[in-house]
Amino acid sequence: MNEIVKKEEEAKTEEKINEVNKEVEKQKETKFRGFKELETFPEKIKAFRETLGLTQEEFGEVCGLSQKQISHYETGTEIPSLVSFARMVRAFHINPSQFF
Repeated sequence: MNEIVKKEEEAKTEEKINEVNKEVEKQKETKFRGFKELETFPEKIKAFRETLGLTQEEFGEVCGLSQKQISHYETGTEIPSLVSFARMVRAFHINPSQFF
């Protein structure tokens, strides 16, 4: 009898985990829908950072970049190197295609 109860509880737990994962994916999709509609790469970097509620300095710290670099990327005075871009997307676990 305990095995049946245990399996039912495991199934309920797994179902709850799946529901939470679906909700997280739904929120991510909604959060970034407007983000993808921005036209320029600098606008997208700034909007992404602001969506996370981070300052340029905080965003840079997480990515291993300086505040000055983030500022240049957001204003379009510099284009991030492939390495810098990879640091940004890796640090926040996002799909690089969201920037294009």
